[in-house]
Amino acid sequence: MASWRAGPFDVALAAAYEVHALAEACGQPGPRAQAHNTLGICVERMGDPWQAERPLRKTLSIAREGAPLRELFGAPNNLCAVLIGTHYLLRGSELTPASLAALERALPLAEEMGVLQGPAGEPYWRIMSVSNLGKILVHLGDRDRSHALLDSALTEALRHASPRQARERLLTVQAEAVGLPLTPMTEPQIQHALYQAHKALGDTESALRHLERQSELLRERIVQQLQAQSEQFVTRVEAEQYRAKALGRDRVETG
Repeated sequence: MASWRAGPFDVALAAAYEVHALAEACGQPGPRAQAHNTLGICVERMGDPWQAERPLRKTLSIAREGAPLRELFGAPNNLCAVLIGTHYLLRGSELTPASLAALERALPLAEEMGVLQGPAGEPYWRIMSVSNLGKILVHLGDRDRSHALLDSALTEALRHASPRQARERLLTVQAEAVGLPLTPMTEPQIQHALYQAHKALGDTESALRHLERQSELLRERIVQQLQAQSEQFVTRVEAEQYRAKALGRDRVETG
C-alpha cells in the first residue's frame, strides 16, 4: 500500500511554503487560513508541535476574519489536537508544568469549538468538540465534567453507527485506500478505530492485532520524523557554512 511513510518531508514542506505564498498573494481569508493550516500541520508531522503552534494560531486568527465556517471550525480543532499531543509528549509518567500549560492553552479552543454550530445533520462537529473538551478536562482533574462530556460524545457517535456498522465502514475505507497516499495519521487512526470496534464486539484477537498494527505505524512515524529533523538540521548547517565561506570570500575580494 502506498502511504504517508513514503512521502519525503522536505518535499511536503517546500510545497506548503509554495501554497502559503500563493494564498498570501490571493489575499482571501479562506485560502490563507488553509495555507497556514497546511504549513502548521506539515511542521507538526515532522515532530515539532512547538513550531507548529505559531502557524496554526495564525490560521485561527485569519479564519476569524471571515473564512468559511469549515475553516473556522477546523482551525481551533487542529490547534487543539496539536496542543493535546504536546501535552502527551511533555508529561512522561506524570504531569509537568509544561504539559499542563499546553492543556490550558487548548482549553479555550475546545470551548470555542463547542459554541460553533455545524451543518444540520452532521454530528462530526459536536462529537469532536465534546471529545476534545472531555480529554482536556480529564487531564486537568475535572473528572466529573470530563466523564459526562466523553459519555455524551460516545452516545452521540453510537447513535449514528453501531460498533458493527463502524467496523464495516472502516474496512471499506481501508480497502478503498489501497494504492492511495494517506495522510500521516489516517492509517494509524483507522487501525485504532478498528481496534475499538472489535473490542466493543468482543473480538479480542482482532482488536489486539489492530492495536499492534497501530503501534507499529506510530513507531515508523517517529523514526521518519527523526530522520526528517536530522536532514533539515544538516541542510541548515551546510547552508550556514556556505554562507560563512561566501562572506569570507567577499571580505577578501573587497579588502
